Amino acid sequence: MWVVRYFLVILAVIMTGLPSSVSASTSVVDLLSSSPDFTLLIRVLQRTGLIPVLNMGRNITFLAPSDQVLARLPPGLDMPTLLRYLILTDRVESSNFSFSASEDEHVFFSLLRAPSSPDVPLPIKIEWVTAGKDEPADANGQRMVVASGEAKVVRHDWVADNGVVQVIDSLISLPHTLCGTLQDSNRGANQISVFASLVGMHPMICRLLDNALDTATVLAPVNSAFNIFNDVEFTYLQSGHGHDDRLKFVGMHFLYSSIYRQNDTIGDGIYVPSLAGPAVSIQRTIHGIIFNKHIKTVYYDVVFQNGVIHTLPSLLTPLSFFQFTPRKYLIGLSATQFADELQFHGFNAKFDDLQIEQTIFAPVDDSVPDLPASYGALEYHFANIIIDELQPGVVTSRANLATLGGRFQMFKISVDVTNQNLIINGVAKVLRPPVRIGNTAIITVDRAVPLPPSLRLAAGELLLTVSTSLKAFEDLGLLNEQINGATLFVPDDAAWRELGITGKYILSSLQIAKVVLYGLQITEPVYSNEFQAASVQYDTRLGHELALRSSDHGDSITLRSPAYGDNDQDYTVVLEYQDVLFDGGVIHVINKVPIPTADGAGGIEISARDLLEVEHVTKFVGLLDNAGLGDQVLGTNSRYVILALQDSIIDLAPDAAELASAVGVYVLKPRQAELFNAASGLVYDTEYADVEVLLTAPVANNDDGVFLLHVRRSRYGDGELVLPIRILLHGVTTSGAQVYVIDRALAIPLRQSWWRRHGLLAGVVLLSGITLVVGVGLVGFNIFHRRRRNRGYLGCLGNRNKHKQRHNSTGGSFIRFRRSFSGYGNGRNIIISNDDLDYGDEEQDEDTDDENAPFLPSQSSDDILNVQDADAEILELPARSSRSLLSSSSSAGNANPVDVSADRG
Repeated sequence: MWVVRYFLVILAVIMTGLPSSVSASTSVVDLLSSSPDFTLLIRVLQRTGLIPVLNMGRNITFLAPSDQVLARLPPGLDMPTLLRYLILTDRVESSNFSFSASEDEHVFFSLLRAPSSPDVPLPIKIEWVTAGKDEPADANGQRMVVASGEAKVVRHDWVADNGVVQVIDSLISLPHTLCGTLQDSNRGANQISVFASLVGMHPMICRLLDNALDTATVLAPVNSAFNIFNDVEFTYLQSGHGHDDRLKFVGMHFLYSSIYRQNDTIGDGIYVPSLAGPAVSIQRTIHGIIFNKHIKTVYYDVVFQNGVIHTLPSLLTPLSFFQFTPRKYLIGLSATQFADELQFHGFNAKFDDLQIEQTIFAPVDDSVPDLPASYGALEYHFANIIIDELQPGVVTSRANLATLGGRFQMFKISVDVTNQNLIINGVAKVLRPPVRIGNTAIITVDRAVPLPPSLRLAAGELLLTVSTSLKAFEDLGLLNEQINGATLFVPDDAAWRELGITGKYILSSLQIAKVVLYGLQITEPVYSNEFQAASVQYDTRLGHELALRSSDHGDSITLRSPAYGDNDQDYTVVLEYQDVLFDGGVIHVINKVPIPTADGAGGIEISARDLLEVEHVTKFVGLLDNAGLGDQVLGTNSRYVILALQDSIIDLAPDAAELASAVGVYVLKPRQAELFNAASGLVYDTEYADVEVLLTAPVANNDDGVFLLHVRRSRYGDGELVLPIRILLHGVTTSGAQVYVIDRALAIPLRQSWWRRHGLLAGVVLLSGITLVVGVGLVGFNIFHRRRRNRGYLGCLGNRNKHKQRHNSTGGSFIRFRRSFSGYGNGRNIIISNDDLDYGDEEQDEDTDDENAPFLPSQSSDDILNVQDADAEILELPARSSRSLLSSSSSAGNANPVDVSADRG
């Protein structure tokens, strides 16, 4: 039978020239039967009982898979269900649609009903896209895509009398349930996963829609729409405590009991109640469907078994819909149990009010064992100001404690230098910057913030820094007192070491230590944020006033008090540690020990005798007393610099009497207020006559604290001794005297005699004078002798007309023989002169003064003798006359007789 029908259809097609439509009597089954491509499909339709359905249907659309598609299907498929899903209750033909931006997709309903909802038809989506080259297209050049691209139409608009056949290239799977579609939506790129996760936290919604006999339209915001939440708010929505807000939010995006498709005729707009109650406005425009009058769809008509999903670019609800409070923020910050503890103690009215300015230090849930349990401990986690940026310093808490005399306790915020974390009260680490909700800032910490401990425990944390002061506090019983609001300025150990013997003397007496330390205790808490550039007056425990003034950088303060001197002496101290909190106040560690000295304010007096006695330097004190210097040097008004010797050094002194007599050299007279040190370069007079001292820098390359002490006489440039010394101990009295205990006895340079001091200079002057006198005498004698000699020469030459010969009183005379190098003849000349000649007028002899003047040959030959080969020097012989000398010389026998002849040359 089917062969005949098939033949008739073929014949009709040939006769009509293969028209695009059939006669009115042709059904959908007739069309399929007329083509050999659907033989297998017709057989399957017969087996599933769908042939009558297709023949009896009116205005239906059958998405028909070809035999090739069916041949590729795996065995075991539910073919009746799949084929019924391909039969649409609407006539889908391209010519029936005018395509625009808002009409390129449509949702239709099939004959198949939802498995759990027999009255709810399953939707199916058909899209029209522009056909590409060599792709099958309809009369408008469009190509149909079914089920979001799962199948493509390869033969368009095959029209029958009772419907239309659209041939597809693939079989279409059934739509998922609602929750399955939310998890796997939008063409494989899940853009609504965030919303799907929130819906999945309420499985009752999925069960309601999957098992009920009703439909729904889901308005699902895309993931980027949730950017309006910060991480704290979104964490709250996902938490168990956010159940109610989350369910209400999800319900606002469900339109229950109806399916609103893009292709529905809605008119000017309708209001549809949501699952949560509030209505949602739906409006159809030329741009497509719009919700709440301004929210367009990003992607519409994502089908599931009993409804559709529209994806939205934003939430349907404003942020105010959630009514976030500090409590909700605490939950979002994982401080849930802290929030529950606050609620249990009735704090809701205080911290949920968005108008109250406050900061909450919230320990996270990991610190549950450390959570505070009392009302006061919980209140200590609140500050009365808004902290938007956390900085080191102190912050006023909301805890009003009796131990502070009714004042609010403080937080201390510091920096951990190891990893640069901010720490609250030295123990609670800040986990994140402040989070703001209304006028409340929330700062999460890794543990509860503890209340400040007792004074003993707070000071104990500073043990390595202020152990000396703590020992004094212990001795005074201060650590056991209940202090209700006080400020303690505590000197550190270095400050006591700087005082040296003075500090030891103060701590040796409880009464004196009490005056010093109680004078640094203010009767009210004063924190570093309260220090001002202008002086502020406070009362101390001793009853006097103490003025505080901060430096520009806040790292030091200036203390001024009448107790520190008649002129209100200023003490500028560095704050080594600030704001060490304890239950009754605050501690500030300072680097100096101010000492009250004024009599009218309960001050103390410390003399040099006190300092030496506390170090048991007794024998040196006895030396000063024996020398009559004790009262003057060691008294309370002394300003001397004292170089003291320990008893053991005095015992080793070689000459005790000399040490006792020279003790004044150890007492330096006041010079300036600055301390005696190498840097000052000051020369000090001593109480020993004419002796002064000077301390210079340490010996080069010597780190043992060795200084050079110059001891010298102060007059006439006397000698100097340079002694290497070490300063073993030091201290300063309240009057300004300085005590230094040194490690060796001093030696005094001896006073030199006048000759020893000035002998060298005097010797030089005397020697110079003698040399001058001798020189002048020699020059005068030489001049006188030369003139006498010249006169003798003239006498020997017979110049008697000009000179008269003189004889000395003895009647004797001298004949001078003088060797001359004036060459006459072949030998040397010997000049013989008679010293007894009287030359008479000296003015006539000026031409003969020259010793080397040549003798004229006109002189008498008797006066010039030629002595050949004679090497004689000047000889002076006594003779009566020159001629007798000559005659005696010639007649005397000798080994070398002289041949004397007249030289007339």
